[in-house]
Amino acid sequence: SFVGIVLIYSVIWVPFYAYLTMSSYIYVNQFGCTEQTYSYYYAVCALLSMAGPYLYIRFLQKCNKNILTYFCFGVSALSGVGAITIGTTAPYYFCFMIFLYYLTTNALRPFSTNLILEQQKNDIGTASSIMNMSFNLFGCIGMLFASFPFRNMAVAIGVMIMIASIIAIVGWCVLVKTTTIRGFYD
Repeated sequence: SFVGIVLIYSVIWVPFYAYLTMSSYIYVNQFGCTEQTYSYYYAVCALLSMAGPYLYIRFLQKCNKNILTYFCFGVSALSGVGAITIGTTAPYYFCFMIFLYYLTTNALRPFSTNLILEQQKNDIGTASSIMNMSFNLFGCIGMLFASFPFRNMAVAIGVMIMIASIIAIVGWCVLVKTTTIRGFYD
């Protein structure tokens, strides 16, 4: 269950790191924003996304974790669809879709980290190292994808978000049905 959970939550890092790599090109070259305006969009999205862990700790901690996980991954997938469709029309729509992706994945971060570390009772340091290495590895894959010559980078990010979210949903469904997860409660 440890490896499965790590892989499910690692795949979400692919579009995150791709966005970090491509965002300046998207806002400046595709939408025609100035570098200063780009920094505002980036800062607003990053700052607002910090609400995710707060929302989890304040309001979502007691809710059904299985439903929460499906809901967050589902909203994340829908934000990818939104980035593909309306996100290409204006920078503020694109920023909002990325914000939804950030918010939902960040809302799962406290739960996922706790759940991953709960699987390893004896060697938490190794578990934490493997978790962080996996997140960075998948993030590097996202940066590699970002180097591909896409016609429309906003669409590419949306597709990555949508695919990563669908993979996470399917992986979570398989994991919950086939594995006993220590520390997981409905």
